[in-house]
Amino acid sequence: AEQLLRAKKKRQEAKIALKEKEREQNEQKGKLIMARDELFRARQEKQELEQQMEHSRIEATRLKKRMNKVMNRKRTLQKKKNGKSYRRVAPKVKTFDWLMRANSAKRIQS
Repeated sequence: AEQLLRAKKKRQEAKIALKEKEREQNEQKGKLIMARDELFRARQEKQELEQQMEHSRIEATRLKKRMNKVMNRKRTLQKKKNGKSYRRVAPKVKTFDWLMRANSAKRIQS
């Protein structure tokens, strides 16, 4: 009878130990799943940030180009206002009849 009691007690202890072991395993599994989720979330966040960075880089180059266009336009308008041609034009070649006309104009004036 005592042996039977001892065996029963051992079996109960083994059951308890098994349950404890299972609980620990489940805890480990839970931690693993949480860690995996965290990793996934972090990766997703990183991807989103990279996309934002790329987008802002594209936006910056676009704005820079626009700014340059505006500044160039401003510059050309300024040059026009100052009476300078903004394109380099070859100096006028004074032809013979231009000289004749100029001379006749001078003669008329004087």
